Amino acid sequence: MDPRGTGLVVASAASFGVMAVLAKDGASTGAGVTTILTGRFLVAAVLFAALAAARGTRLRTLPRRAVLQTLALGAVLYATESTVYFSALDHVDASIASLVICTYPALVLVLAVALRRERAHARQLVALVLALGGALLVLSAGAGGHIDGIGLALTLGSTVLYATYVTVADGVSGDLDPLAFGGLLSAGAATSLVVLGTLTGRLHPAAYADPSLLADVALIAVVSTVLAVTAFFAGMRRIGATGASTVASIEPVFTVLLAAAFLHERLTGVQALGGLVVLSGILLVKGGHVRGSLPGDGSPARPAPPAAARPLTLEPA
Repeated sequence: MDPRGTGLVVASAASFGVMAVLAKDGASTGAGVTTILTGRFLVAAVLFAALAAARGTRLRTLPRRAVLQTLALGAVLYATESTVYFSALDHVDASIASLVICTYPALVLVLAVALRRERAHARQLVALVLALGGALLVLSAGAGGHIDGIGLALTLGSTVLYATYVTVADGVSGDLDPLAFGGLLSAGAATSLVVLGTLTGRLHPAAYADPSLLADVALIAVVSTVLAVTAFFAGMRRIGATGASTVASIEPVFTVLLAAAFLHERLTGVQALGGLVVLSGILLVKGGHVRGSLPGDGSPARPAPPAAARPLTLEPA
């Protein structure tokens, strides 16, 4: 396996992994989820558009239907999933939320089978049991972090929403350049958040005057969104979708380590064991051929890509 390609995917995983930590730090300013996410998606949309333009992609040349579908996907499903995930971080540890949401490939498998896009094999069924069983262990309350009912519901809800988003995105992103897809998705999410945030009074632009919040929002957009996606694509070109998706499974490990270093979070022994079970299950799922889009998030959606390759979705959140 190409060392440089592997390094790029590891860098992508680390970039995605730090997002939950940055989100919790941003929340400590009292700005609110809507304000943080609006800033994140506005900055990401501009950067993705600039990168796409630098590669010669022009909006007027893109398939109109794909453009509208991607904007709608961002405005409705991705904005909702991100809001639910960031809201969950107000109730659960970043490490726990990351470990649970990384089980989404198992749920993508369930959806693919339910929609008759795939057939489940014994190996995938074992992987599904491991991933979900591990998630239950991670969610077991212990000294490492308190989990309340709201946090539990939000964490599980964001995982289901992300799996749904990946499944839907698989049929939308194939006609678009990956960076253009990221820009349109972010633009759609930002638009809906601005509108809803203004109507509900949850968007507070003045909060961006806080240097700490501004730094967190900028880092989430630049590092955990644009850089993470770009590095994943670059690495995948060198080591392939299967290799990249397998290496990317290390992402929750970075979140756990960073949360321990900066947020002083600690997993209990049972939760750590659950995390290992989750990772083993995801690796097995990724050994199959479940459709899925990355985003964060991977490569442009292509015919029957491995689910783990996450061909172009923007990371959970």
